[in-house]
Amino acid sequence: MFGSLVSKLRTAVQIIFALSVLLSAQAQGVTSTASGTYTWNSATGGLTLNWTSSDFTCGGPTAGSTDNTTGLTITTTTMTSPTDSTTWTRLSGTAGDIVGAWTAAESTTGFSGTFTLDANGTMSLVVNIVSCSPSSGGRSNVQTQHWSSGYSVQFWYNDANETATSVSVTGPGISGVVSMVYGQDQMFPGEWTPLAGNSVNFGTTYPPLPYTYTFSIVDASGTSTTTSTASCFQQQFVTNISPSGTVSGTPTFSWTGIADPSAVYGVEVDDSNHHNRIWNNYDFSGTSVAYSGPALTSGLTYSYNVVLRSSSACRNGSSFFL
Repeated sequence: MFGSLVSKLRTAVQIIFALSVLLSAQAQGVTSTASGTYTWNSATGGLTLNWTSSDFTCGGPTAGSTDNTTGLTITTTTMTSPTDSTTWTRLSGTAGDIVGAWTAAESTTGFSGTFTLDANGTMSLVVNIVSCSPSSGGRSNVQTQHWSSGYSVQFWYNDANETATSVSVTGPGISGVVSMVYGQDQMFPGEWTPLAGNSVNFGTTYPPLPYTYTFSIVDASGTSTTTSTASCFQQQFVTNISPSGTVSGTPTFSWTGIADPSAVYGVEVDDSNHHNRIWNNYDFSGTSVAYSGPALTSGLTYSYNVVLRSSSACRNGSSFFL
């Protein structure tokens, strides 16, 4: 995403905007920290990070290194990059002023991080590592899903740099070893997914979690393994979704959420067979959202899901209401 530092996992953007790529060969549940000094140019959105200390054992910033990025946008409460969809937030601040305690979390993997930039030019980074990735710099992913038809686990391996030559996975619900294929799934470009689909089904009875899956990755350096764990399923679904039937113009999707103020939702719009993703909007707390994707063609049939992506009972699982 941001040049040569991507492969080394040491870019400012990888650190600030894609903490999940820091999950490389590090023990699960580890909190890693780093600190140093920084300079900020509000005119260009330019940020220079000078790292003076770090206890990241692999990946993340290295003591003595310097990272640079430009084009950051700072509002009173958000920090965004022009080349990454992740948004970091702070409680309050001044637009254009980067000082503050910025936080981000990923509901799929459960990782979280805080990046603090002080007015005196010092900084600190704290990341909670919850899963591991191999030396190739990719990332294994497991997501639990609850549909009306039952419970399933979806898994894939992110390989945006195309370093792996083969990927396979073993674990609960898998008979033997499942080989994975690169780039076959339109919804997961740049990733390895199972040849016969990207989920393992467990029926309508809540499975006896946790389930841990082992990914075996072959690349130029040899074979490495990484694990990802499914720890919970969403039990509840949203209800009363709208609209349905014949719709004209730009629809607004709405639904009744669950009784949990921390719940996070999303909407996915596909073709009628759920084969091609047309539009999605994820990770918001409201119970309605207006469609803002490509123009819908009159007379064609489309389908959509309203997804409960995170709740206080299950932070890294989703339930889907069609």
